[in-house]
Amino acid sequence: KTIEFSDKLDGSMQSARWYNGEIIMAGSQAINPNNSWRLADGYNMIRSKPGYEKMLRDHQNLTFIFEYISLKDAHVVKYTKEQEGLYLIGVRDVNSGREYTYKEVLEYAEKYSIPTTKLFDKTLNQLMNELDDKSSDEAEGFVINIDGYKVKLKYNDYRHIHKALSKLSSINLIIRSIA
Repeated sequence: KTIEFSDKLDGSMQSARWYNGEIIMAGSQAINPNNSWRLADGYNMIRSKPGYEKMLRDHQNLTFIFEYISLKDAHVVKYTKEQEGLYLIGVRDVNSGREYTYKEVLEYAEKYSIPTTKLFDKTLNQLMNELDDKSSDEAEGFVINIDGYKVKLKYNDYRHIHKALSKLSSINLIIRSIA
């Protein structure tokens, strides 16, 4: 029914919801902002723009999913200070479990002036032919949404650099090197 191609942002996932009169957030390996500087920073980002809190208050039966982009949490893609923020990448209904399409996600982002991912009007063949077009510091790749089933499609240079960086920080590789 639905096939969408969106930009794959190179950050960390955080989700937020209005619950019992307050904003509740969770992030990669964290539900307590006192135990995670990334999550604490995400709370600060949500509080920095009134659209975030209004969106959460207006839709208390939804969980909003963001990509956290910060220079303090740099991955492979090089973002600028102006690009830092919480980018709306998903919405899920807490009662039914339904995950909204990217088209619907973009409508929320526009209504509340929230940064979001981009949708591409391309075919899979077009995307496949573009996988050598960007360097690893420019972009990560794409997310393909097929009726709610999501697949990452990454630029070739990003894959190579990410693989090399992962090996540099691999605990197994470090143990083998010491041995």
